[in-house]
Amino acid sequence: KHTEFKHLKGTNHQKTPPIHILQPDPILKLSKVMGFGGHTSNQVIFSFDGCSVIYPCHSLVVDMDIETRVQRFFVGHTDKVSCLALNHHGNLLASGQRGPVPVVRLWSFESGQSLALFKTHSHGLFCLSFSHSGGILCGIGKDSHGKSLVVIWDTSQALRGMAVLVLAKSHTEVGIERLRISPFDDSRMVSCGWDNVRLWRIKDGSLRSCPVNLEDHHQLHFTDVAFEPGCHSEADLSVKSVYVSTRSGHLLEVCCKAIAVKRVWHLLSGVGVACLSLHEVFCVTGSEDGYLRVWPRDFSSVFMEIEHEASITAVNIAQDGMKIIAGTSSGNIGLLDASTHRHCTLMRSHTGLIYCLALSPSLHQLITCSQDGTIRVWDPSTCMQLFDFRAPGEVGRCVCYHPHMEVFACGFQGGVVRVFHIPTTTVLAEHRQHQGVVTGMVFSPDGRRLFSSSSSGSLAVYDSEQQACPFVRLLANVVAKGEEFGPKALNLSDDGKSLLLVGPFPFTITVVDTTMLNETLRVDINPAASAPPDVYGPHRPQVDKARLAFFSPRHLDQITVVTFSSRLLRFRASSGELLWEAMLSSPSTASTISRDGKYLFTAGDNSLKVWDSCTMAQDTKNYQVFIGHSDVIPQLEVTADGRSVLSCGDAIFLWDFLARPKMWEPTAECPPSTAPLHPPPSPTSSLPPSQLNSFMSVSPRKGVPNPATYEPLEVHQFTPKATAKDIGVLLELHGTRPQQKNTEQAEWSGKKGEEEDEEESE
Repeated sequence: KHTEFKHLKGTNHQKTPPIHILQPDPILKLSKVMGFGGHTSNQVIFSFDGCSVIYPCHSLVVDMDIETRVQRFFVGHTDKVSCLALNHHGNLLASGQRGPVPVVRLWSFESGQSLALFKTHSHGLFCLSFSHSGGILCGIGKDSHGKSLVVIWDTSQALRGMAVLVLAKSHTEVGIERLRISPFDDSRMVSCGWDNVRLWRIKDGSLRSCPVNLEDHHQLHFTDVAFEPGCHSEADLSVKSVYVSTRSGHLLEVCCKAIAVKRVWHLLSGVGVACLSLHEVFCVTGSEDGYLRVWPRDFSSVFMEIEHEASITAVNIAQDGMKIIAGTSSGNIGLLDASTHRHCTLMRSHTGLIYCLALSPSLHQLITCSQDGTIRVWDPSTCMQLFDFRAPGEVGRCVCYHPHMEVFACGFQGGVVRVFHIPTTTVLAEHRQHQGVVTGMVFSPDGRRLFSSSSSGSLAVYDSEQQACPFVRLLANVVAKGEEFGPKALNLSDDGKSLLLVGPFPFTITVVDTTMLNETLRVDINPAASAPPDVYGPHRPQVDKARLAFFSPRHLDQITVVTFSSRLLRFRASSGELLWEAMLSSPSTASTISRDGKYLFTAGDNSLKVWDSCTMAQDTKNYQVFIGHSDVIPQLEVTADGRSVLSCGDAIFLWDFLARPKMWEPTAECPPSTAPLHPPPSPTSSLPPSQLNSFMSVSPRKGVPNPATYEPLEVHQFTPKATAKDIGVLLELHGTRPQQKNTEQAEWSGKKGEEEDEEESE
C-alpha cells in the first residue's frame, strides 16, 4: 500500500520517509456489490444455517444474508471465480479461479480469513467438491496437454493452519463436467459428462475409475449428479443410488454396487435438465426452459414450478428443506420458500461489461448501461433492480441523470440520444444528430441544457427545459475523435458555466462556456512536442494523448488531466498554467476526485487506487490499492455527499469512503451538489394535471406492473434536424426550433423491476 523504509546498518545513506502517509488505512471499505456470476453462474449454495447464500461475483465470493441483504466478501482471487464448495459443517469454504493461474483458496467461513492457497491444475479449474467430513477436497480442471485432471487434496488440518497435501490425482481423456464425493465414503466419488458416467475410488494412493454401464443411454449428455440423501455411514452398497440428469430431459438412477443403470425417467420432452438437487422428501430440477420444478421422489408429478427469465444453471436446497435457491444464465438469483410457495429475486446483474453509471442527486437511484444491451435502474440501498430498458440491436454507451427530476439521458453506440422518463418508462425525446458512438453526456446543474459528444468529434446541445428536449445546436470537430475518450468525454464545472473536453486534438484540452459554446481556454499537454528541433535534439519527446480531463472543486481552480502514457497533469483552470506533473504507476482507465479535492481516485490493472492529491507531486508512492474487479473499470464516481465511491466494470461496486472529508462551504454563486434542488416549473408546466404527479414522483411504484412488450420505434416520428452534410457547419437554430412530436407514448420496452418479486407457484 505504501513503500516501507528501513534503516540499513553499515550504509551511509538512508531513504527519506514519505511526506505524508495516506490515512486511514484502509481508506475504502467494500460495502455492496451488485452482480452475480461472471465466469460461471452454476455456483449458488446455502450456508450451514440456511440464513445466507454464497455465490461468486467475478473475482469475489459473496455471502449475502437473505433477510437483511447485508453482504460479506471473501477477497483474494486475481481472476474470475469458477467454482465453490462448502463442507457439511459449514466452517470451511473452498473457491477456485479460472485463467492461467487456477489457484484454489481455502477460507474460514466464520472469520473470512484465507487459510491456504495452492495450485495443481494448469488451467480450466471448474469444479470443487467437499467430502461429508470436510477432510477431502476434489477438484477438476485441465493439465498442460488439455486432458481432464482430477486431484484429491487432504484438507483435514486446514483449519489448524497446517498444509494442504495432494493425496492422489488422475489424468483422463474423458470429458468431465461435474463430480461429487460420496456422503457415505470419502474415498468414493462419481462424475459425469458427455457420453459417460464414472465411479471413482482412492486405493493405495492412486485414483482409479470405472465407467457405468449405460446400455441404450450412452449417447446422452449428462449434466449433473446427486447422491441419494440420508445415507452418511458405511452400509450395504446395494441400497446406495446416484441420480444423473441429462440434456435430453432424462433422469437416470445408477446403482453404486452393480455399476449400472437401475431406473430411467423421461421428465421433460425436448427440454434439457441442467442441474438437480435432492432432499429426503423431494427433488428439485432446473431446466433450460427457465423452469424450476419440485418433484416427489418417485417423479410421478410436479409439486411446484417457477418460471425464470432464462435457463436455470444452479439449484440448491437448504439443509432443513424449507428454502430452495436457483441461479440463472442471465445473472439472477431466485429464492423459493417451500413452506409458503413464495418466490423472490435476491440479485440481478448485467451479463456484459458495464460501460457507464449515473447516480441521482438524491442518491436513491443508480442507472447503468451495459454491453448486454440493457439500461437498468437500481436502488443502491437494497441492491435491487427497479427498472429495465431494452433496445434490441442497440447498446447504450453513456448515461446521465437529470438534476431535478426522474429523467435520464442515454447515448447509444449508433449515435442516437434518447431521454427517458423513469416512472412511466417512456421515451420523451430521440435525436440522431451524431455520427458515431456517443462518448459523453451531461446535464447542466440547473437542468436547462443537455450536452452530448460523439466519436466523430461533434458536440450537440439540447434544451432540456422542455419536455421534448429539442435540439439546439451542433458543433463539428470540437471533441477529439475516437471511442476511447468515452464514457466521460465531457465534464462540467461546479457552477455549470464551463464545459471541459479533450479536443479538438487528442493532445489538447479545451474549455468552452456553456452559454454560447465559445472557447475560453485551450491547453496543449505536450508543449515540448511543438518546440523547435534544436531544443531537445535527438531526444525529442513523443506526442502524448489525453485520456481523461476533469475539473477539481471550484475553490481549487484546477484541471486534472490523465494521459495514455500514465502522466498526471494539474493545470490552473483560469489560466492554463501547468502546476505540476507526476507519473502514475500504471495506465488509468478512469479517474475522479473527492468533493474537497484532497483525494484522487484512479482505476487501472483491474484495481482501484486512492492517492493523496495534495502530496502526490512530491511522492507518487503514497497511495492505497484495492482489488475486487476482474475486468477493466470504465468509470469511477464519488457520491454527492462524499461518503461513498462507485466503480463499475464487470459489476457495480459501492465503497465506503472512510476518510470522510470535510465538505467545502458553499457560496451563493456555486451551491454544492448536496443541496436540495427545487424542480423548475418549465419542464412540466405544459403537462396536464393527471401527468404532473407521475412526472414529478421521486419514488418508484410500489406495485409490480405487467411488463410491456417491445415494438420498434417509429423512426419517421423523429426527423433529425442535422444531416450528414450539415456536420462540420455551425447550426444556429435558436430562433427556428421545430416542434417535436410528443413521444411520451412511444412504445419502448421498459419494465418495472421486482422490488419484492413475490408470486404464487403454479
